[in-house]
Amino acid sequence: MILDHTVEVAGPLDSVWSFLMDIPSVASCVPGVENLNAEADGAYTGSMKVKVGPILLNLTGKIHIVSRDDAAHLSKMRAEASDKKIGGSVRAILDIDAHEIGPDRTVVHMRTDAVIMGKIGEFGQPLIKKKADAILGDFAEEVGHRLSAVA
Repeated sequence: MILDHTVEVAGPLDSVWSFLMDIPSVASCVPGVENLNAEADGAYTGSMKVKVGPILLNLTGKIHIVSRDDAAHLSKMRAEASDKKIGGSVRAILDIDAHEIGPDRTVVHMRTDAVIMGKIGEFGQPLIKKKADAILGDFAEEVGHRLSAVA
């Protein structure tokens, strides 16, 4: 499943980009993310509680930056997570690019190529997409608040 999200964030491009490449900072802006821990290989493990329809998922997994071009503001991340109780998993490649649209406005485009397996996949793409849109909206708002606080 391909999910495309474009969000406008308050803040200059370089500040937004630095923030986006700091996984602990980003994770703190995503609703439901808990227990984030750095691994020796540069990856991070953690969990995310998210309600999709009537089901509460407790995904545990790993995320790491696969590639990063700070000059072009491009990045690729890989995430893998599973919910052992529900019986399912998610594997995703997240491509991120950012560009400035004004002195204190940055547009961030996120393209996620997700493979959803097991019971989680049975929720259906429209329901999953709706939840992803809501999470990304909350995320963008929180990033804007954080960057405004340090500006």
